[in-house]
Amino acid sequence: MEEPVANIECNQPKFMSDPEHDRPSWVEDLLAHPGFVCSQPSWVHFRQDLTREKIIEVINAYENGVELLHGAACEYLLHDNVKDIVCALTCLFVVGTAEDVTVVEPLIKHPSESVRKAAKTCLFEIKRRIC
Repeated sequence: MEEPVANIECNQPKFMSDPEHDRPSWVEDLLAHPGFVCSQPSWVHFRQDLTREKIIEVINAYENGVELLHGAACEYLLHDNVKDIVCALTCLFVVGTAEDVTVVEPLIKHPSESVRKAAKTCLFEIKRRIC
């Protein structure tokens, strides 16, 4: 049984040394330390609101903030590391679009319970926003 995920710190991706994937440090910071993950059970709405507020505050401070974070989060979904995937889903919980539904849905069947929970929460939030 997996332990609950709290204040997750994600591993830095190996591709960060590749200049092709150079991003502003705030994008990497949000993906590595989004605060609470979007699917934590206790005080879930409070924690989701805090996470949402933190991400929105940071992306609004930068030109193209949403696009930069969205692109990086989508790349993180391709990682093998569970914590990276959960962090990406947490960011997509805020900046995900209707097009992301088809990418996130398969993660509902991921071997990791943390990923499955985060994927369900992310999908719920994306669908709530687009309806």
